[in-house]
Amino acid sequence: MEMRASGKASSGRRSERPGRQHPRWFSVGILLIISVVGGALLADAAEGSDNVYAFLPTLMFWTGIAIAFFLVIRPAGRGILDFGAVRMRETNYEKASEPSSSAARWALISISIALAAGVLGYRLLHFGELEQTSAFFVGLPTVLSIALALTPKAKSSTGMIIKGMTIGLLLSGILLSEGFICILMAAPLFYLVGLAIGIPIDRYRTKQGQAPGPRVLSLILMPFVLLSIEGVSPSTSLPQRQTVEASHIIAATPQQIRAALAETPTFNPDELPSFLALGFPTPTAASGSGLSLGDRRVIHYGESRTIFSVAETGPRMVRFVNVLDESVLSNWVGWDQSIVRWRAVDPSHTEVTWTLTYDRRLHPSWYFAPWEHYGSRLAADYLISSLATP
Repeated sequence: MEMRASGKASSGRRSERPGRQHPRWFSVGILLIISVVGGALLADAAEGSDNVYAFLPTLMFWTGIAIAFFLVIRPAGRGILDFGAVRMRETNYEKASEPSSSAARWALISISIALAAGVLGYRLLHFGELEQTSAFFVGLPTVLSIALALTPKAKSSTGMIIKGMTIGLLLSGILLSEGFICILMAAPLFYLVGLAIGIPIDRYRTKQGQAPGPRVLSLILMPFVLLSIEGVSPSTSLPQRQTVEASHIIAATPQQIRAALAETPTFNPDELPSFLALGFPTPTAASGSGLSLGDRRVIHYGESRTIFSVAETGPRMVRFVNVLDESVLSNWVGWDQSIVRWRAVDPSHTEVTWTLTYDRRLHPSWYFAPWEHYGSRLAADYLISSLATP
């Protein structure tokens, strides 16, 4: 009798589950269609171009296959994209629990979808030539953070955001190759945005026992929307012209300093400061000499080059202006001019001052301006020791 009663109770509990209005394969079909269409769009965007995005359609397709696989083998009633009635069985968020396998599935699916959205967002920003603006460095991590923070059954929104961000940054470093140093510099900003969104959501869930609604999410997102517009247009851009200066006292006469500057540049990568040796493009060869008006210096970075020309010269100074920059650095810094001044300190020592003027091309300014100022200051020091020292 007790077993029969227990069976009835169990049957009663099963009957409480909301009915499914669509078969499981409907969800699988939707995901596969999204993956194939998204892959086709990316393939069309990458066709005829020599870039890594030719690989992404395959990546998206197999992501869809993986998601479909998990949907097919999921336990009944525990899958995603169930289009039937959905209700919360527990009002307290902290009491809600799911088997670890189901939670892992949700995490994998959410991260896959978030990364696919990130790839699409990057492509759109790249198409609109906004990949150097705050729309990319603040707006994109904001979108990823919200997508990851709202993962169903996640124990911690902040933890899910950090996991998803880390996977996305690692994949981006592998796929983008030369842009890895830029990603490395941007990683703290991505994590900062993720933490600033995840922590308030977690606190709200802990205090209120439920996920934040549209009004609360709007309040959390508003500051990031405003921060995302810097650099998108001239009216939303802060001043970009920057100047740095470095000075060294060298054991040489002014005549020796001038003669050293007139020679063909030579660069020793082993002498680069540690920061500049992290992965920034470094010169592989150089040509040109002389300090007469119009004399040029051609700096080669593999197949790309940067050209400076002498625009002004005098007994104690020379000014070089940038006339061409094909290097990857031009995406981050726009070199304007380089002024070298020197003066005798005593008969055997000369003070050399190297001033670099450039345009900062990365936004937001509050984050990238200090990094670029620091790197340019190190570059000025390196130029004095490499080119102005006999």
